[in-house]
Amino acid sequence: MQKINSGSELKARTPVFMVGIDGADWSLLQRLMNEGKLPTLSLLKQQGSFGRLDSPADEYAGAVWPDFYTGQSVAEHG
Repeated sequence: MQKINSGSELKARTPVFMVGIDGADWSLLQRLMNEGKLPTLSLLKQQGSFGRLDSPADEYAGAVWPDFYTGQSVAEHG
């Protein structure tokens, strides 16, 4: 896993907009996008980058969000 720079290490870069749909069923989202029922999400997918994130926290997916937005593991951020 690549560690993300934080704090004073960050340089001016292209802004990033991240959409995280916690606990979503990817196959259901894909089907709804294919049916035209999620046009905005479809547009974001077509014009940007997307991917499925496999979470190590099967019991409580919300536990990994601090890891995501800090770029650190739970051992590093507590």
